Amino acid sequence: MLRLILISIFFVTCLSAHPTGDMILVNGTLYWSYVCPVNDPQHHACIMKWDEENGVRPWLTSSFSASDWTMSPNPDGSIYIIERYYDNARDVFMIRLFLLKNANDEPVEIKPWFIDENRFGEAGFAAIDDTTFVFVKYPNLYKLNDDGSAEIWKDWPEPLYGLRHIDAGRLLLRGESAIWLIDYNGNILESWSELLQPLTAEEPFGGNQIFDSDYSNGKLWLAYWGHRKFEFLEGENRTTIKQFESPFVPHAVAVDTQNAFVLASTIDPGTTQDILPNLWRFSNNTLQLIWGDKNNVTATEKDKSEIPPAFELEQNYPNPFNPVTSIKYKVANNKKVTLRIYDILGNEVASLVDNYQSAGEYEISFDGSDFSSGIYYYKLIAGNFSQTKKMLLLK
Repeated sequence: MLRLILISIFFVTCLSAHPTGDMILVNGTLYWSYVCPVNDPQHHACIMKWDEENGVRPWLTSSFSASDWTMSPNPDGSIYIIERYYDNARDVFMIRLFLLKNANDEPVEIKPWFIDENRFGEAGFAAIDDTTFVFVKYPNLYKLNDDGSAEIWKDWPEPLYGLRHIDAGRLLLRGESAIWLIDYNGNILESWSELLQPLTAEEPFGGNQIFDSDYSNGKLWLAYWGHRKFEFLEGENRTTIKQFESPFVPHAVAVDTQNAFVLASTIDPGTTQDILPNLWRFSNNTLQLIWGDKNNVTATEKDKSEIPPAFELEQNYPNPFNPVTSIKYKVANNKKVTLRIYDILGNEVASLVDNYQSAGEYEISFDGSDFSSGIYYYKLIAGNFSQTKKMLLLK
């Protein structure tokens, strides 16, 4: 598996830290595992958080080098969290298990450190009940025993690469080119096959694989590493939301009924760049960058010379457009920023941005597929700054 390849590269070469772990969305709060600080050569893993009110911030950082976090949501809104680190002296992986009951609490340790011989949770895990934890370890589906050992839980007919807890009674299993939505008894509720497509460009490091998936509201969402795509399947239709350019590859996805998030990073042994993140939010047919920027520099790491001297809203391009256009704007200092779309009568028809943003230059895509042809206005508000521009949708 790619995570194992990346870990091996880290320990052998120590060239650069890399992101591992996963991403989940619980009650409007997004959690994901990364390295903190970004590119820490000792790989101190961190759980990051995002919500509408507070934006992106670090939340829980491991005190151990060569560490990772993995998480699994529960139907009641609580979260199980695994902390893992590599004990170099003993050549073993150590893990412990926490329970976070709600977003305002501190996680409580419920299973102390033990030697992890089965890479529990590394490819996803789920709590079937308070005492039964199931997880994928290639190629099968296992159950964790109280003593840390594991046994096969369901003998799946195809090799498995990942698992995600969807909601009460449902799990998502990921194979090489197929994904299954199942119940706790292993019955298949829905399935997708032949998900891998032939590559038309150079194969990225790690090969042609789907690295992560999530499911909500009848849509299967994919972080398609091999094609560098963020996309979803609904019925027989397959839609690409974002095509990433090298060296970015998408490696984590999390969705609910209103939002879809994808995390991509510059992971490529052939590049001299440091590994940096891009976190995107897709909501109301609009794709928004909420962590990192198009120049591969995180907002918190921008040099002061790159901070815009003033707020500015640029004309969308292309204009007229059909159906997608890009809107660029500049934020001079940290402010609550809103960017909304209005029809010719002044009615708000879409909200593209509504959160705190750091100083920097931003670009957001607006998809007018669900809107009628005509004149629309887009308005940026940041503190006391306000600016409106006109755009034309022609179909």
